[in-house]
Amino acid sequence: SECPPAHISGRNATSCRSSCPSRSSVNLDWNECECDEGFRLLDGDNAPCFGQPSDVQNLRATKIGPKVELEWTRPVDDGGLSELTYLVHCDSGPCRFFYNNVMEERAFISGLSPDANYVFKVAAINRVSA
Repeated sequence: SECPPAHISGRNATSCRSSCPSRSSVNLDWNECECDEGFRLLDGDNAPCFGQPSDVQNLRATKIGPKVELEWTRPVDDGGLSELTYLVHCDSGPCRFFYNNVMEERAFISGLSPDANYVFKVAAINRVSA
């Protein structure tokens, strides 16, 4: 069905609205809302569009005996989804592993060689980036 003047159809043409939800804009050719580039719809016609989270902040490593504790803070932008997990990754020197679905902003790494250098990476994951 067509929308009244100054209104646009919702995604999938199931409703009419006066503006688009966050992280979306009007496609003038179709007179409907579309997610901005890099974002996608997850939860239905009236929901905002969601994106991938930005990088984690303040990553630091602390040696604790034979282990290393990695700590970080949440990304500045969670992509619109507050529920995040983390991927902890190491692929340098003798280190070849990753931990998936880390639920906290910390991880303990063991089994490392005391004389080796390591590079650890941590990425935030949400439903868009999973």
